[in-house]
Amino acid sequence: MLPTFLAVSSLTAGNVVTTLIGFVLFYSALLVVDIYLMVKTIQNGPGQPDTHHGADIAAALPASAE
Repeated sequence: MLPTFLAVSSLTAGNVVTTLIGFVLFYSALLVVDIYLMVKTIQNGPGQPDTHHGADIAAALPASAE
């Protein structure tokens, strides 16, 4: 069995709190960027339909398939 004194971490409470605050700040910044990009995309709305793409497909088909 592992003795209790060997299983105790040498980290201080300050180290743990600092790391936790760092993670919270980092992921909060990512959340803000994500929400900004989603709102920007939603405001742009759907794009124009790509009608040129369909013409390329029709041109690539043999004349008997049209």
